[in-house]
Amino acid sequence: MHADWIVTLAGLGISLLIIVVVVRSQRGEGAFRDRAAFFSAAIDDHDSTRFDEFVESGYALDLRDSEGNTALHLALYHQRDEAVRRLIARGADETLINKLGFTPADMAKLGSYERMLLNTARKLNPQGSWAYDGPAARESYNQLRRAHQRFYQPALTRTAVDNPNLRRLIVVLAVKLGRASSEEPLLELLRLWGDRQLAEDYLNCGSKALERGAERWARSHGYTIHRYGGTERPIRWGRF
Repeated sequence: MHADWIVTLAGLGISLLIIVVVVRSQRGEGAFRDRAAFFSAAIDDHDSTRFDEFVESGYALDLRDSEGNTALHLALYHQRDEAVRRLIARGADETLINKLGFTPADMAKLGSYERMLLNTARKLNPQGSWAYDGPAARESYNQLRRAHQRFYQPALTRTAVDNPNLRRLIVVLAVKLGRASSEEPLLELLRLWGDRQLAEDYLNCGSKALERGAERWARSHGYTIHRYGGTERPIRWGRF
């Protein structure tokens, strides 16, 4: 009798444990969905109704996402002017720092440089020459050359990671910009997503650091490097 009682209790305990775990998991997923919905509503430039409902139900204005961004970080990054005004009017904190070390105002600058990198890379053809808008491309090129390193480096990495279809042209643009301290992130991009074409770009661009990195990449992937004379390629370190 005593043994039967112990076994039954253990069985009930296991059943209860399973139920609790499942309920908690479902609640966690729901909270995640609600948080994503909150950020979507908070940066909506056209309709504030959903955002107002979230705030009135107790959501904090300075709720963070997984990257440490508040709604104000995201609204400024995405150029949602009306949402920015609404958030500031409600008292959103303009001084909070995300995981990149950026305030909301900093995220506006980061977003601007990311868009500039992307739009300028689109003006290149696959050979690395300028295919479109020569004067406009030159202006963007010069602005990116002057960009503060604190913003340029994360903008380069994020833009290349987030745009796989344009990744090579973004990297080619970065090579042509020839910014100091950008060689390490460029080598990391080669390591993570490199191919033969990108390695050849690095080998022929005139940067010793990128050349050495491309040589290591080639050896580790079973390629043999052949050197011979020829015309200079358009993808050169620090040259428009």
